[in-house]
Amino acid sequence: MNISIITIAYDGYGQYFSDWFGSILKQKTKPKGVVVVLSKKHEMVRVMPEVVEGIKVNIIYEPERKSMGELRNIAIRNTTTKWILSVDIDDVLLDNAIQDIKKLSKEADAIALRYYKKFNNKIEVQRTPIPSKETYLKWKESYCGASGYLAVKKKFKRELLLCEDTDFPNFPFMFKAGALGMRFAETVRPCAVYKKRVDGHGMLGTVEQRKEARVAIEKYARKYYNETL
Repeated sequence: MNISIITIAYDGYGQYFSDWFGSILKQKTKPKGVVVVLSKKHEMVRVMPEVVEGIKVNIIYEPERKSMGELRNIAIRNTTTKWILSVDIDDVLLDNAIQDIKKLSKEADAIALRYYKKFNNKIEVQRTPIPSKETYLKWKESYCGASGYLAVKKKFKRELLLCEDTDFPNFPFMFKAGALGMRFAETVRPCAVYKKRVDGHGMLGTVEQRKEARVAIEKYARKYYNETL
């Protein structure tokens, strides 16, 4: 499929690359490429060829400290495909993921993936939130859990879809896709497994970090709500 899988790695997350990339190699429908942006203390030691099993591999090192949103934008700008899908490097895709995205890609501009996540010691199927004007101002109810996975067209209405410059880019990215008027579809089957690293960025955090995340989410929820008026 004409899609790139993108990710970023810093502060030790590079150690999860093998499982992440392995899940991509197992896809029933292969993506065209992957882009990995490494930043400080990434701890990825594997050297990769430029092409693996027909998949173009682009590893980029960014030594400067940038927000997660800006690191992801480096990855987006270095893709050459029509579609992109961001998957955290400590997560993995199920082998049907790209196949299911491709089936929906003719009727949608953005595709929300269902996924597995451990909750209260049980493995449950979760749904990626689909943004709408009505839910922007209910962000505490709709957008304060796991952000899930969203495959999107890289360009929409001639605009390159980029992340906001924040360490909490996932929900603002969804807000932007909704505000632009993208047509959304949702996979029927789970397509990924959320958070292999249980102490990662999205799982635990200080009170200050959680407060910072809520402030960022509310800021962009209101911004994109106002843009849809």
